[in-house]
Amino acid sequence: MSDGAGHLLVAHGSTDGRWRAPFEELSRRLAARHPASPVVLSYLEKCLPDVPGALHELYQRGCRRIRVTPLFLSHGRHLERDLPDLLAHARRRYPDLFIVCEPALAERPDFLAALLAVLA
Repeated sequence: MSDGAGHLLVAHGSTDGRWRAPFEELSRRLAARHPASPVVLSYLEKCLPDVPGALHELYQRGCRRIRVTPLFLSHGRHLERDLPDLLAHARRRYPDLFIVCEPALAERPDFLAALLAVLA
């Protein structure tokens, strides 16, 4: 059972398992670091679980506070329109659900610093 908090990772999605593998590994490692708070990886397109299904899973597991981390390097249509629409629908479906959505990865100074260290 969850402590009421859950973490939803959102990736674009691909039918290619090689593309999904790093996201799945990231999800496994994050879940191992935070065993009291469920971590679910979801996709916007082409594979499952989709965002509504993943949010439902977290809700069913007792999560009422969900942190959403888009695994997108930069802001675009999916983060401008698609993901906010899906989250708004979830808020209407589950009125007791509190959702916080983080920005695109490259908008985070800590991510840019880590990326710079890798590239340097």
